[in-house]
Amino acid sequence: MRGCNTLFSHNLARATLSHIKSADDAEAAFISESELQILEIGARINMLPPKGALTFIGLGSNDLREVLRWSEPVRRMLRLDLAGALTAETAIQRILDDLADLAAALWPDWNGQEPCAMSGIQFSWRRAAARLVRAGRRPRFRRLSPELELDQLLRTLSGLVLLADVDPTRSDHAAPIIATLEWCRRHGAIVVALLAEQPSCEPPWDRLLHGAFAVERQIEPALHRLLPPLELETLRGSAIEKRMREALRADGELSGLFDDEVTLSLGPLGPSPRVDLLWRVGKIVVELDGAEHGRDPNYGADRHRDYELLVAGYLVLRLTNAEVETDLGRALEKVRRVVNLRREAT
Repeated sequence: MRGCNTLFSHNLARATLSHIKSADDAEAAFISESELQILEIGARINMLPPKGALTFIGLGSNDLREVLRWSEPVRRMLRLDLAGALTAETAIQRILDDLADLAAALWPDWNGQEPCAMSGIQFSWRRAAARLVRAGRRPRFRRLSPELELDQLLRTLSGLVLLADVDPTRSDHAAPIIATLEWCRRHGAIVVALLAEQPSCEPPWDRLLHGAFAVERQIEPALHRLLPPLELETLRGSAIEKRMREALRADGELSGLFDDEVTLSLGPLGPSPRVDLLWRVGKIVVELDGAEHGRDPNYGADRHRDYELLVAGYLVLRLTNAEVETDLGRALEKVRRVVNLRREAT
């Protein structure tokens, strides 16, 4: 494809790095071409300057997440959710909401700094944003221009990369998304676009394809794509989780606080655990555990994950499915007390 570079032609999701045991061990010290190319992805993302952009073809966000597990440490990246955004204006507002939510979740890490240590952040914006965060609200200011909001939010999230999956089969849907990414880049954002397949070279795709990197993927073996059937306990747990979520939404004090099934990023080299319920602002995780969580290896794995969340600043509350099923009111009260405890502490 004209204007497009081939980065590598291996099954990225299955690639792993060799472990170098010693400089004298030639076999162990050998790094294959595919391994070097995996390292190159992370390096290229790390080298992106403000207003920088990259496009990868043949690579989705799930593939990229797997590849980056084996690369050098990579800066933080926010995967944008722009599904259904039919205009650039809608997409821009959604991105600003996401950035505000992320800034709120990381608020203690930037709020305590002196203004001189936060280059370009207006003192009035920082003070007003902190007031909203303490009230459990996202730091958005509709009277400000979107350009100024983006600038201030990006400065609180220094080095953040905006990561966008773009559907290569829908030019009508892609046009506003591409326009949005261009707008973000013009106003200081670092942008990486992912196209699962090679699109045509016609507008609006030509605006993404110059200098893009193509990934020639192999089909994953059928055995690797075989999913086990759902067990009865899993189905029962799903019904109890639905009951708990509905109860939270119906509760006057807790309604709107918790998001469902959230994948957290605990740093470039850290894990990315998926949690049942998350209060982003208060950094509270609520896990609903079935009987299988009471025995190893799940029990030990859960304890280790709780430790990883704890050192990342998250407070974990575990409730059993049996508790939610037999005494929903008591389970809700536990959540309420933990939320109030977190609010008092902040």
